Amino acid sequence: MSIFISLVQTNIFWEDKSKNLNNIEHLLSKIHHKTDIILLPEMFNSGFTMNVKPLAEKMDGHTVKWLTRMAKKFHSHIMGSLIIHENNQYFNRIVCVSPTEEIDFYDKKHLFVGTGEDKIITAGTERKIFHLHNWRILVQTCFDLRFPLWSFQQQLDYPEYDILINLANWPKIRAHAWKTLLMARAIENQSYVIGVNRIGLDGKNQEHGGGSMVINPIGEPMIEILELERIETVEFKRSELMNFRQKYPFLISGEHFEIKNK
Repeated sequence: MSIFISLVQTNIFWEDKSKNLNNIEHLLSKIHHKTDIILLPEMFNSGFTMNVKPLAEKMDGHTVKWLTRMAKKFHSHIMGSLIIHENNQYFNRIVCVSPTEEIDFYDKKHLFVGTGEDKIITAGTERKIFHLHNWRILVQTCFDLRFPLWSFQQQLDYPEYDILINLANWPKIRAHAWKTLLMARAIENQSYVIGVNRIGLDGKNQEHGGGSMVINPIGEPMIEILELERIETVEFKRSELMNFRQKYPFLISGEHFEIKNK
């Protein structure tokens, strides 16, 4: 069984929701082939800003409604992160919407101290695996990538997920770490790994070089998008994943542990 996933690497206009949504919708109109899941970068509607009060939305707000419209229009699940205001707290939340308007989400666990995100955003506590099209997909946001225990397969005899997705605003100055960590997570967990990053300058004059990637379970890049605004759709084959895991059952030699949500 195969699944087709589209990576959307785009410039993000600083704190300009309307411009970002219009630009992404224009890019999506160029998809002329089957896709099951569309992936957008972290804070795709605003850029990685801590100016949360005027930009945060409720779960029934404009951007989630836009995601719902895009999911129906392109007959695909679509996911990306945005600032959500809920219960007097702000979350950096990946929202995933299905073509039938079902919504799931993941709140970023590891908050980036370099921008003060940890002082403004409330950290998530739940490690989240989405079940989409009979694939098990672990979702993460940007800085989560640096923490291997948050990614590690916790069921050694039968791995708990097949694909790890990380949606990011990862700066160009640390591009080597981005690529290295994506490959490491694939090797450690014998899974496909997808990293979706943005391009362009943000409002803090921080440059982002893209480098969105798909890594196979061996740790080899299947595709890498350079500094371009571009969509790539990749086919993932379950048979290739299962054959590799059966041939090299490395995980069964690991240590069993469990992450307990707080």
